[in-house]
Amino acid sequence: MKVYTILFTFLLQFLACEVQAQLNDECYLLADMHFIFDKSGSISYDKNRDPHLETGRRNLFRMKTFTTEVMQRLPVAEDQVHVTFSAFNQDISGVSKFDEQSYDRTRLGRRLDSIKYLDDDKKKSTYLKRALDVVEEDVFDKDRIERKNGEEATKIIIILTDGNPNDRVNGKGSTEPATTKARALRRKGYVVFTVGIGRSIDRDVLKDLAGKSNRVLQVDDFKELGKLVADLSKEICKVNCQVGKWSNWSPCDAQCKSDNKSSPASGSQTRRRSKIKDSENGGAACPALEDSQKCNIPCKVDCRVGSWGGWSSCDAMCQNDNVTPANGKQDDSRKRLQNPLNGGQKCPALERQKKCAIDCPVDCLVSEWSSWGECDAKCRKENDNPIARGSYEQRRRILRDAKNGGKECPPLKKAGKCETDCKVDCTYTNWTPWSQSKCSAVCSSKNDSDIATGTEIATRTVDRESVNGGKTCPDEERSRSCSIPCKVDCIEGPWSKWTKCDGACSADNSQPKSSEGKQYRERRILRDSKNGGKQCKPLEEDKTCNFDCPVDCLLGPFRHGECDAKCGRGIVEGYIHSIRDVIRIPQNGGEKCDDLTNKTKCQIECPIDCEISDFKDLGCPVECPENSDVGTVFSNATFRANITQPPMYGGLPCPDLEYEKPCNVTCEVDCQVSDWFFHQECNATCVGVSEEEIVAANGTIGGFFLEKRNITRRGLNGGDDTCADETRPIPCDTPCDAPCVLSPFTDGECSAVCNGVDPEASGTFISNRTIIRNPINNGLACGDLTMETPCMIDCDVDCEVGDWTDLGECTSECINGTSTVGTQNQTRVITRNPHNDGEMCPPLEQQINCTIPCTDCNYLYEEICDADCGDNTTDVVFGNVSAFYYLAPNTSNPETCLSPPNVSDIARCNDTCVVILPPPSGPPIGPIAGAAAGVLVAGAALVALATNAISAATGGAGAGAAGATAPSDINPLFQAEGSGG
Repeated sequence: MKVYTILFTFLLQFLACEVQAQLNDECYLLADMHFIFDKSGSISYDKNRDPHLETGRRNLFRMKTFTTEVMQRLPVAEDQVHVTFSAFNQDISGVSKFDEQSYDRTRLGRRLDSIKYLDDDKKKSTYLKRALDVVEEDVFDKDRIERKNGEEATKIIIILTDGNPNDRVNGKGSTEPATTKARALRRKGYVVFTVGIGRSIDRDVLKDLAGKSNRVLQVDDFKELGKLVADLSKEICKVNCQVGKWSNWSPCDAQCKSDNKSSPASGSQTRRRSKIKDSENGGAACPALEDSQKCNIPCKVDCRVGSWGGWSSCDAMCQNDNVTPANGKQDDSRKRLQNPLNGGQKCPALERQKKCAIDCPVDCLVSEWSSWGECDAKCRKENDNPIARGSYEQRRRILRDAKNGGKECPPLKKAGKCETDCKVDCTYTNWTPWSQSKCSAVCSSKNDSDIATGTEIATRTVDRESVNGGKTCPDEERSRSCSIPCKVDCIEGPWSKWTKCDGACSADNSQPKSSEGKQYRERRILRDSKNGGKQCKPLEEDKTCNFDCPVDCLLGPFRHGECDAKCGRGIVEGYIHSIRDVIRIPQNGGEKCDDLTNKTKCQIECPIDCEISDFKDLGCPVECPENSDVGTVFSNATFRANITQPPMYGGLPCPDLEYEKPCNVTCEVDCQVSDWFFHQECNATCVGVSEEEIVAANGTIGGFFLEKRNITRRGLNGGDDTCADETRPIPCDTPCDAPCVLSPFTDGECSAVCNGVDPEASGTFISNRTIIRNPINNGLACGDLTMETPCMIDCDVDCEVGDWTDLGECTSECINGTSTVGTQNQTRVITRNPHNDGEMCPPLEQQINCTIPCTDCNYLYEEICDADCGDNTTDVVFGNVSAFYYLAPNTSNPETCLSPPNVSDIARCNDTCVVILPPPSGPPIGPIAGAAAGVLVAGAALVALATNAISAATGGAGAGAAGATAPSDINPLFQAEGSGG
């Protein structure tokens, strides 16, 4: 634990150090970088290859320290380098993502610190392929942060491992899955670096993973990783050549020809850029500083057109309302052979038209419907319905008769239902009988009138409201005069004249006499009978009558003859003659008869046969294809005629307007050769080649093999026939073997590690040798690079003691009701003796001052040390002890007790303080530094807790009390340890 505290403090000082490794100001690196740490069991092995948890933790710590130092040399920033981590054995852990924390150095330190080496890791193997799968899928293939300038970041993977990968294949460990996966990643654009630790790892495997030898770094021990920081940083951060922006393109040097038939004219143009900075450290060389490209300029090209193709058929179409021949058009067109370009002469018309016409059938045409006639619905006199229902009519007339097979006329009359609004008067319930109201009339005693008048009142309520303007209801109360009757006889007036006869003529004016009717006359009552007087005679009488009626002429329908037109060619006009009979002669002034004869125009259709033009040859429609492999191309030529007169009115139809004849075109065919194919083995051989020559040739001997191609087709019809069978040499290499070459073994050092418990530790001396030259191809493999012998070292062991025993009995006594100062003893035993230069044991006994309560006049003793830690920066401070007695608060009858005794002796005392170190200057302390500060604060809290506990045990006497009674020749620091714990 002490070793890791020192290492932990060192890492805190490294992260928080104000002076960081100097970054290369010229380095601009745009990369997403991922470190993978080997956390398998092999990193915990000691010299005897025994696993130790502390060894694994120490070596993982060294890998993380190496990574931190590399990051210090790189431009980790939002717009440059982003960093993530993971650790692997059979599983992968501690995987971080590319997010806002991946370029924050403080948060990167926290992420790095979160990767731990656990006891279970000692049992696990190195499954690197599985780790690379997770890194690709879950780290790089997720949403990575795009840079503000839009540039693509380089994907870099750095693998730190101390052993060959051994992913399982058919149940056995193999390096093949990991190296195959690494090659696949490199093909996808990943850059892979490998950092090998130890001599057991195969450098060829590291190279297979990285792909290039300059991306492989190796040291013999984890302790030597720091030597590779500068090399890896320099290899990652190479400086590429920098060039300026391209100039504008120069003008195009193309020129148009005077008789140009195509556009554009071809030429070239150039642009240039300057070199700003040369590449360094093997960075990318400068790209080309001059560039050229093909260019074109537009040239004027006139339009060219072909010949007219011939008139189409007349497209006239009969419409529903055609009454004359239908007009149409015929079209003709020609093709555009060349579009005008860049201001060349425009094309003439490519289409033309002419008029044509055909005769059409004519449908009957009728007028629009008239408006609806008057509705015959009538309201009843005593109407109680607001709507009366009836019917009405619409009529239309013929504007044009059908002809030429057109549609016949539709019906000319139709009926419909209708409604009309009716006035409905308001009605009441019946008036209350007058008899219910007593008449106020009083007959005159003189009886000079047949009626004695008075007043009586009747009431009623509304039974039905008025509708559609009907009469509204008057007041709901009325009064009338009333009388006492006297007998009066009826008196009638003279008769009126007879009314006009109400007989009616027939509706169609076909009857000369009207129907039988009646005539009426009437008279009125001059005075009605009253009160039992004589009743009136009849007031109306009637008699039968009739009169003469006019009779209209009635004619029969026309009888139509045949059309008298004679057939010629097309439409021929004539007349149809018609006659009708008189069915009824007019009488009594009825309407006279119209004409009995009529004639109307008519037409007949006579057949017209189809007529066509001569047939025209349209040519053979085929061309030779580019790179044709056929000597003759066959097709059909088309011959076409046009209709000059379409068939009409049943004339003979047109014959076929097109027919075809076979035709062909002869084509040039160029000769052709096959693709190159293997013909003869490589002539390079290892026989007779020395080992030095094999090494100088890097394991390969150069030579040639032959490829061949043959003629697959001869030229035809004037095509190229210069092809021939050919062979060509192709460079090739033959691998040759050379054995491994090793250096002599070097002296090693003992690998034993002290555990802080045992006075001795055993280990092994490890002697190493290096590979001077790896085996080439299948040459003799290298032997073991290490040799181990047993060894032992002495170890420092610190003393350890047990806990203090419980306090013994207090020696205090009560004298005159006052408690004297006594002591209590405590002891502890040694649980582990020190060895070699380990720390010696602390005191094993201590005394604590105490007092006991007295039954009466109980005096208490107290000592107070005035030593104050304040802002002190030392761990022990000194002061004076003040001692005094005082009467216990619960003493009964305190007035009977003597005054407390005085204490005149004043002694020196001390106190132990918690030292808070000031924060280091420079940038903020990282996450590990914060954790260390937490350890110090926690330690201070433990010291304070221990001091309070001892104070409580002594009944209030603190560390100063011991200081007051201790002999003066004891070191004050030891007094604090003996008394305060």
